[in-house]
Amino acid sequence: MEVNNMDIQLVGILISLVAGILLAAVYDTIKIARLLLSGEKSHVVVQDFFFMILAAFVTYLVSLAVSYGVVRFYVIACEIIGVCIYFLTLGMVTERLAKWIHKIFCWIFRFFRRFFFHPLFVFFRAIGRWVWSKCGFLKKITKKLQNLLKPKGNMVYNHFIGLRRKKKDGGNEEEGTMQE
Repeated sequence: MEVNNMDIQLVGILISLVAGILLAAVYDTIKIARLLLSGEKSHVVVQDFFFMILAAFVTYLVSLAVSYGVVRFYVIACEIIGVCIYFLTLGMVTERLAKWIHKIFCWIFRFFRRFFFHPLFVFFRAIGRWVWSKCGFLKKITKKLQNLLKPKGNMVYNHFIGLRRKKKDGGNEEEGTMQE
């Protein structure tokens, strides 16, 4: 059976379209994971970088399978068309579905935070305050420890009162100043 060059190119076009659709599906899953996990910008850059490496490798494999390693324009164009086909059909559905799933996860997280974690936090804070109020001796010990931990150099104001001179008017003492 004789194989025509046009048949090979038609198979190459179909393979490129399928590869583009699969690449778009992979990127869509990365995008959905990014939406659900609320990734930082640095994570997005790293994910996009690795996706570009994956896309280049897939394009190379498709070119290897279709035209013996020669990168042809129609291979890249058909991959781009496959990506557009995916995002204009199934991609729109998955994006809406991902937004609904994100809303559901946010609602569940707020529910647990409001009705489970916040009451636990309030409970343990109240227990801590009660224990602290019952242990008055701990307050005294911590104040003494704070004073002991201060270096002597910072407490110079306690050791030096200043020059004292009597006023000639009324006999009152004035601390720390010297009148001339």
